Amino acid sequence: MGFCRHFLILVFALLTTYTKAEYFVINDYKVDIKVYGSQAMFEVTEVINVTFSEPRHGIYRNIPYKYRINGEDVNIDIYDVDVEGFAYKESKKGSQYVIRIGDKDEYVEGAQTYKITYKVKGAWIFLKDHSEFYWNILGNTWETEIQSIKYSVTLDESLPMTESDYSIYTGAEGEKGKDASISYYLNKFEGMSNRVFQPGEGITFAINLPLSYVRRPTEWEIFWKKYGLGSIGALFFSIMTGFFTPHGEDMEKIILL
Repeated sequence: MGFCRHFLILVFALLTTYTKAEYFVINDYKVDIKVYGSQAMFEVTEVINVTFSEPRHGIYRNIPYKYRINGEDVNIDIYDVDVEGFAYKESKKGSQYVIRIGDKDEYVEGAQTYKITYKVKGAWIFLKDHSEFYWNILGNTWETEIQSIKYSVTLDESLPMTESDYSIYTGAEGEKGKDASISYYLNKFEGMSNRVFQPGEGITFAINLPLSYVRRPTEWEIFWKKYGLGSIGALFFSIMTGFFTPHGEDMEKIILL
């Protein structure tokens, strides 16, 4: 009898904590992405309709900016962030780029709409015979349910595609569910969820693109991104120690700089 009572108390405590964590529900989540292959970047617009169950300052949008691909750590660039009609602050925490939306001196309640825009560079997988667009549309950090999701991905030129060239994956991190539709016409992909998404679930979209569609970074650009302002010193150190031998074309660019 005592065990049952303690078990019920524990369950009640966990449920209470979980309920308090969900101070809003996402009613509708719409994502529109425009891909610019020649610039090797894409623009994202998110319109998030939420309903708060109690007054709060706002929401956090966490976007993964660090990945591990083929055994290497990859950092993507997220920039030109804007939130329409709300105060916001940007920061980085762990592998997440955090957009804190709301004013610490003001509360919001009931139904609210957040429109977030940002640009992304470096979020490509470059393979020998093609390039891959691979992006988690929602991320896996939302701690509330999402009742409806719609998305579109528009390429800046029309490309022939077969169903084997693109995929959609749903669920928690690492899962490969198929709980969303996907279609392609001319240069635009569109789809929507077919169930309510639970906390921690997301949608990942993958497209196999022709080798020439996305401009690939030069060796110098890769070197500069890796070492930043210290790249010049690192370059000469590498040359002096014999660990780095630039190709002719890249060496000309280095000399011109």
